[in-house]
Amino acid sequence: QMGLYIDDFGEGFVMRENRVENTGIGFLLNNGRLGNFIENNIFVNASYRAIHMNYRSDPVSYGLTLRSNVIAWTEDPGNEVWIVKQDNNLPEQITDSNLYDYSVLSAIDSSSIEKLGTNPLINVDPQFVDHTLGDYRLQPWSPALTSLVLPFKADWLVNNLGEPLILDETVPGDVCNPDSDNDGLSDKDETLYGTDPTNSDSDGDGLDDGAEIALGTNPLVDDTDADGILDNADNCPLAPNSDQADLDSDGAGNVCDTDLDGDGDVNDSDNCPNDFNPNQTDTDGNGTGNVCQIEQQTLVSLPDEDGFILESSENSNEGGSIWDTNKDKKSIRFGDDSSRRQFKSILSFDPSTAIPSGSTIHAVRLELVVGVTIGGTTPDLYSEFGPAWVDLSVDGFNGDTALEAGDFQAPASEPRVAALTDDGSHATAVLNEAGIAAIDGVSKIQFRTYFEKDDNNNRKANYVGYYSSNNSKVNNHPRLVVGYTLPD
Repeated sequence: QMGLYIDDFGEGFVMRENRVENTGIGFLLNNGRLGNFIENNIFVNASYRAIHMNYRSDPVSYGLTLRSNVIAWTEDPGNEVWIVKQDNNLPEQITDSNLYDYSVLSAIDSSSIEKLGTNPLINVDPQFVDHTLGDYRLQPWSPALTSLVLPFKADWLVNNLGEPLILDETVPGDVCNPDSDNDGLSDKDETLYGTDPTNSDSDGDGLDDGAEIALGTNPLVDDTDADGILDNADNCPLAPNSDQADLDSDGAGNVCDTDLDGDGDVNDSDNCPNDFNPNQTDTDGNGTGNVCQIEQQTLVSLPDEDGFILESSENSNEGGSIWDTNKDKKSIRFGDDSSRRQFKSILSFDPSTAIPSGSTIHAVRLELVVGVTIGGTTPDLYSEFGPAWVDLSVDGFNGDTALEAGDFQAPASEPRVAALTDDGSHATAVLNEAGIAAIDGVSKIQFRTYFEKDDNNNRKANYVGYYSSNNSKVNNHPRLVVGYTLPD
């Protein structure tokens, strides 16, 4: 009926390394005197009282220290159970660092819960080998081996036949190794975190439990930030970012990267946090670095090199007559004449006069002002002949920037870098990436403008006219608006 019993006035006993199972009255009854120690025992399934620390009338019969024991139930006896009964609340009766697992009990004397002592492990699974078979040996990863004041030792653990616990491949872990699954967490810590000490990756997300604790992710949840990306593959596992955007391709996503552009300057102190600028150059001293402050210059076309060219004959696709705006017409034009020959216009600009060396060009826009239009309104002609294309040549069509008949058909450095749109008074063309990339800020550039349809076969002149830089009004001159950033 009873497990361990210290008789009246017994003292100086140390009861250690016992296993007491399925007792009727209790695991332990102490009537003894001073200096008794009950430690490193396994008590399983008491039906009434578990631990009873009694008190006799002798004024010195009250000494007991109960520490580092496993006190557990694997089945419910169906009646009220005392966990620890301690008579007279004598402080000399000490309970310290015991592991209790009474989670299966349906009825517990509430006052006995108050007697569990200091540093208890409450309702922590002791990890028996197999309680269903009555094998109450402790598994090698049991918290009793690591988490008590006096941890159990492997050679203390025996089966019902008195045989010591033998570790082999059927029992995972190694009691000599505090990290049974080699995941960087001790078995004791795994008990605290609720992870599996026999599985290095408890949540199956590809990260070992120890790595998750170090990273701050949850080792029990495979997608800690719930963004649809498993922790192992998530470049910001603690911050939702389903797009996984990573500006500097450093493996840390934008939402958690302290140096977004990877230039060595943290975001809070970087004067261009989204643009690589390790030198942090700020020419105008306004707090914004050069590489992320867009500057703008407006260039005017070169009047000595502007003009338009008429096709030599219908469908020849070769230049014939030229009109230099400096000598002849004060405008440019494209469309056709009454002989069904196509007009194309040439405009020259010199970026080196305004764009500082080493600058990076980000945007370019060509702007024209409508002059004389023949054969209909500009919207009508754009509709009939369009689109109106813009070709670009570095250092001039046909090998130089002088206006020549051959500019009509000469290959372009970048063809069709933009299409003009016209609102009836102004025409605008925004260059594409290829056109922007072709402008180095040093070389002259020429644009050739023309309609896609070479003529409409009505034997009447049909063309749109735009002012050239020879026009007397400066506001009418062709302009090239360049957006750029200065070098770092």
